[in-house]
Amino acid sequence: MKGLFALQVRLTLLVALALVAVVGYNTHPVQTALTTALLIPEAIPDVPVRPLLAFTDEPATEHVRYPYQGGEAEGQLFLPANEGRYGAAILFLGINPDLENPHMLRISQALARAGIVALVPTPVELIHGRINYGEVDALVGAFNFLQANPKVDPERVGIVGFSVGSSIALVAAADPRISDQIRFVNAFGGYFSAETLFIAMTTRQIEVGGQPQTWEPHHDAQVWFAQQFINNVEDDRSRALLEKAFVSGGALSVAEIASLSINGRAVYAALINRDPRVAAQVYQALPQSLREAFNRLSPQSILDRLKTNVYVMHDRSDTYIPFTESRRLVRALAGYPHLTYTEFSLFQHVEPTKNLPLQDMFEEVAKLYGHMYRVVGEVK
Repeated sequence: MKGLFALQVRLTLLVALALVAVVGYNTHPVQTALTTALLIPEAIPDVPVRPLLAFTDEPATEHVRYPYQGGEAEGQLFLPANEGRYGAAILFLGINPDLENPHMLRISQALARAGIVALVPTPVELIHGRINYGEVDALVGAFNFLQANPKVDPERVGIVGFSVGSSIALVAAADPRISDQIRFVNAFGGYFSAETLFIAMTTRQIEVGGQPQTWEPHHDAQVWFAQQFINNVEDDRSRALLEKAFVSGGALSVAEIASLSINGRAVYAALINRDPRVAAQVYQALPQSLREAFNRLSPQSILDRLKTNVYVMHDRSDTYIPFTESRRLVRALAGYPHLTYTEFSLFQHVEPTKNLPLQDMFEEVAKLYGHMYRVVGEVK
């Protein structure tokens, strides 16, 4: 399979090079096509041929700090080796991110080699397993930092968000501080609203084509999801008991349940429910302050303020966030003039590590190429 896949990559590059010879490298579509073809092998971990490494220079990498409304944030900046001004992308990861992930490092370096500045922020809250609005403020700060960099064209800066990070990226893209300036946002594997995600997570059920369908979330997803509700309980003892039940996996006694605070009991009742008929009511019974905080971080609440080009990706077998969340987003944006949506069967959540038959792999890579071509065109 690897030999055939390598052949496919070589053929793709030969076609791209032929186009360059016929049309001329300096045309934007050809630049974008060639850049995308060179990036595809970097986006898929096991591809044995990496021509981008032969054609480009090693990028510069800097650890950077930049101000935002809540203080100071930091991240890794990847810069093309050559002089000039380039388009740029913020690669914003999800909850409890692995900042040393070799795949993400490879993609960041590949973008810089291909002439795209890449910034990978260290999330200010998600790194600690917390989702709150401070992350939106930090993304706005990251955007402003990139725009001010002398190697960046300030009119070609966008955000690529992954998992929970993609939902926060959409909220940030609609923030009036940057909404008129951001070039694009690519949301990969995110949620549309806290309520619909809550219903899917707790009932283990999604709706596909108007019909209920069983959906079993990954254990890690269940834990981080429950933790967000638990974090909003004000009583230390109640939080500890809820973590025992929903993070450590222990059972609570009748006495322990009775000892929970009012908000603690509401969260317990919400997280333990499995009945889809009452899930919406259970969610509405949660403390208003908690629901308002979650709603503020739901793309559902900001759609009327979006002005930029929106790209959406999701894998149909995602067990962290169901693909129906992205379908809800796309339906809600019906008629939006700058929307592209692609569904895949290639990824394990947001990493392209699924083993597929050769023909299926080619089809999925072709879809990935088509989607990436549009996004790369925003910054090249």
